Amino acid sequence: APYRNPDLTLGLLADALGMPDKTLSYVLNEGLGAPYATLVNGLRVEAARRALADPACAHLSVLGVGLDAGFSSKATFYRAFKAATGMT
Repeated sequence: APYRNPDLTLGLLADALGMPDKTLSYVLNEGLGAPYATLVNGLRVEAARRALADPACAHLSVLGVGLDAGFSSKATFYRAFKAATGMT
């Protein structure tokens, strides 16, 4: 899943899809109703939620789950997770 790459940017994703980043940004905003960062962080939060509920991931710390989901820092993960779930 490309969203798990912590270095993923709108520009890199647009390049991979063969379109200008402004076009991709427009498509995401107009078609899905949210900006790039919100969508990617949403995918990452959902991946983290699934991992936290998965007994096979019990050996990972909460931070480890966030980093594995693609977040590049503890602060970004905690902020996005709380905004999406209301939980710390």
